[in-house]
Amino acid sequence: MEREEGTLHFAVIDEGIGMSPKVLERLFLPFEQAENTISRRFGGTGLGLHISKILAELMGGTLEVSSVERRGSRFELILPYVEGVKEALASQSREALPLQLKGHVLIAEDTPELQLLERRILESIGLTVEIAVNGREAIEKWSGNTFDLILMDMQMPEMDGIEATSKLREMGCKIPIVALTANVMEKHRKQFGEAGGSGFLEKPIDRQVLIERLQQELGQASKIIRG
Repeated sequence: MEREEGTLHFAVIDEGIGMSPKVLERLFLPFEQAENTISRRFGGTGLGLHISKILAELMGGTLEVSSVERRGSRFELILPYVEGVKEALASQSREALPLQLKGHVLIAEDTPELQLLERRILESIGLTVEIAVNGREAIEKWSGNTFDLILMDMQMPEMDGIEATSKLREMGCKIPIVALTANVMEKHRKQFGEAGGSGFLEKPIDRQVLIERLQQELGQASKIIRG
């Protein structure tokens, strides 16, 4: 880690096989991996670097990479830094986030990296967040808490999002339930709508589209703070 005026630099150096310019062009895209054999051998979705880049940008920073084939790669995280001035950080945060909402949101998502990303996005605009790792836990958490909205993944262990949404509606749940999922086929939209879903957002997550939908669903019931 190095500190320059106004920024912190974190670097990770990999002295492995390196990457070609063609690979670098798509490295931060969702569901991409430098080598297709990696996912077959070790698992993974190809979302790690995409999510890491979004998290860096949420903190006002950047994630950069340089690489030379057969020599290795260098990943660098650059973050803004203000030493020992809490008031300045708070002011900077307010300037970077002109829109703030109030509300309590339940996220039903089984992938830890996406849980972290969704939590960071929602908390960055003032919302409080609870996490459920499957549909059954989402129902249990809804039963014991007061939520303003549920973000529901479609594919989860134990109970998927469509079944969970249907059961929540049967139990009298009236709040918006918005799907946030990679299942974007028309049949999935229809099934979710028939179960009582309120809307459909696609993965990989588009931060701006997600925030606009949250504002649409929570704006009238929430206090919106600008400036």
